[in-house]
Amino acid sequence: MKSFWQLFGRGGKQEPKAASQAATPPIPEPEPQSASRPKLIEYSEANLAEMNANRERLRILMNEADLLERACQVDEAMAAYMECLLVPARERFPVGVDQLIDIWMGLGFCHADRRDWTGALGWYHGVEQCLASVAESRASDQQLSGSQAKPEWHEHLPPGFVVVVPRTFDVESAQANTYDSIALALDNSDQLESASEYYQRAASLYAQLGNFARESDIWLHQTHGFGRRQQWAQMATTAEKMRVAAGKAQKRSAELESFRLLGYAMRNLQDWPAMFEFKARAVLLARELKDPGLAQDEEILRRILDVLRPNMVQSGDREITELLVRVATIVDDPDLAQYKVLLQKLQ
Repeated sequence: MKSFWQLFGRGGKQEPKAASQAATPPIPEPEPQSASRPKLIEYSEANLAEMNANRERLRILMNEADLLERACQVDEAMAAYMECLLVPARERFPVGVDQLIDIWMGLGFCHADRRDWTGALGWYHGVEQCLASVAESRASDQQLSGSQAKPEWHEHLPPGFVVVVPRTFDVESAQANTYDSIALALDNSDQLESASEYYQRAASLYAQLGNFARESDIWLHQTHGFGRRQQWAQMATTAEKMRVAAGKAQKRSAELESFRLLGYAMRNLQDWPAMFEFKARAVLLARELKDPGLAQDEEILRRILDVLRPNMVQSGDREITELLVRVATIVDDPDLAQYKVLLQKLQ
């Protein structure tokens, strides 16, 4: 399942697009017969070949819709995603819940591309409800079918649509991914308390699953939200959570990004020792990883050093002078020898 986050919120880009007035294409109300209601069932392997053939057909249609959405051809993408729902309903073949979720998330992304967060949340919450039904049915060892009370999420489906749940379907990872998308849409629409709740749900679930790489992604998303609103203290706290998760995952690129974000937050908080510490660690790790952003990291560190150098030299403080020597060593400052002499006098 693709993640909502591309450039903060899949459509929550820094330069907003004009909001569209187009509504989600309507889906006809299901007929009252139980056969027309969606069924959430575990499927057997008896008809696996037919199931796989239909799954491949749907995958091709979904890929076409995904390409349109990524190209920001939103109207065409929405029509293509809707066709992904209508084809199985017309031809009466069952659809795996994982593919259904990708279709719904794609429709949500289309709304997000237009910064229509209410529309996006409508589809994301449908996914959330569907996954809750899967989790509930598995926990109680029961099947949810059309003969039972209709869950809310079925109203997003056309008549005759049948949903099947592969036995290998990872419902918890799907839930965590969905919570992330919901959090981003809430964050972008400034529903900050609810957004924080969903970020925490996503991160906690990924941590429980031992997927610390994805946990670090969640904290990255929230960190960018705090940065966008210039909430520097919260940004620093969340970037630290990102750093810890990235360390557990041994995801060095994410760890590097956390150092950059922590340095940026500390600079705005005017915590100069902490700022230098994180900026320096970013440079050292970027060198180790041969990261393409290294030159910019080094230039930022040099510029900040040039601004703070006079006060650091005149401070007469040993710890500050030690910091000056360390940073000057990292950026190969031409006055490094002078700072070393100054530090020796203070020891």
